[in-house]
Amino acid sequence: MHTPVVIIIPAYHPPKEFPVFLHALRQKTDAFVLVVDDGSGEDYYERFVEATRIEHCCLLRLVKNGGKGRALRHAFAFAKERFPSQTLYITADCDGQHTPEDVVRMEKAIRRRPSALILGCRSFDKKDVPLRSRFGNKVSARLFQLFFGSYIRDTQTGLRAFSHERLSFLLAIRGDGFDYEMRVLTHCGTHHIPIACIDITTRYMKNAPNGERVSHFSPLRDSIKILGVLCASTIRYTISSVLCALLDVLVFFLLERFVFRGSEGAVFVLLSTVGARIISSLLNFLLNFTFVFREKSRNSVVKYYAVWLGRLALSYGLTLLVRPLSTSVLSLTLMKGGIDLLLSFFTYRLLRTWVFAPDRRSDNGSPSVAG
Repeated sequence: MHTPVVIIIPAYHPPKEFPVFLHALRQKTDAFVLVVDDGSGEDYYERFVEATRIEHCCLLRLVKNGGKGRALRHAFAFAKERFPSQTLYITADCDGQHTPEDVVRMEKAIRRRPSALILGCRSFDKKDVPLRSRFGNKVSARLFQLFFGSYIRDTQTGLRAFSHERLSFLLAIRGDGFDYEMRVLTHCGTHHIPIACIDITTRYMKNAPNGERVSHFSPLRDSIKILGVLCASTIRYTISSVLCALLDVLVFFLLERFVFRGSEGAVFVLLSTVGARIISSLLNFLLNFTFVFREKSRNSVVKYYAVWLGRLALSYGLTLLVRPLSTSVLSLTLMKGGIDLLLSFFTYRLLRTWVFAPDRRSDNGSPSVAG
């Protein structure tokens, strides 16, 4: 049986050439086209009416502009109720950056890998690419690689493809503007959903041939929001790490100063390190579970303390190594605090992608079982 395909196009103030793009798209594919008018207003009414005259093209209208993320979720909710479970979906922009040929290539790609999120990735090495776009995408791509271990060349592409089973997942992700698409990527990274990229044509059109503005992406405001999505858990993790490090060094200082005062030998450093780490770990786990990562896994406690033991061993070894360099309990405490903060940043990605990541699931949405 032929698997149906639906192309979703959110549109806010689409250019005059938008109906031409839809006609060209329908000539290349027999996919159903779902256009979302994101509160464009009466001045753009005729352009959307012309779209409804195209065969197998449906229009959803929002009275008020709510942003790209909200328009996409509106279309996803409609699609979830109206289309069969074997349907495949492609999202594309209305501003002329995506060619009908690339949309067709996305359709072929998602048919080959229906379990993945397929991204149509542009090249940012060409001379005609605006500097702000090149810089913004390279920064977000490297940050995503740092946090999730996967390099995605184009994190802001609107040309994406996925299967019907992902609709509930996508509907649960918040974000109304351009930041929604970055939230989708971070959630895929956290929930172990595979991401695949295919090369597409790189076209930048700030204005249409008749002078109309076609891109509503704000380089400053929207870029800050996107980077905020990427770095939100990192900022929370930094706050948590600093608080726990302060508690750790305070307990370590009290043990060295009052409990093991004047004691020499590695065993007393070990006792102070373990005692401080046990107390601070309780706060650290609670903050990571409820404040930093906000994800649930059946084995989070077990995995957390497996990492905790490794960090404890490293902290003890390094603290013992620098102890001869200290001139007082205070200087040793400060050195240990620096060591623990450094170790916390090295274990960040491990905590995010393994300890506090949701349980792995198979392609049909049920937990996967290793054979």
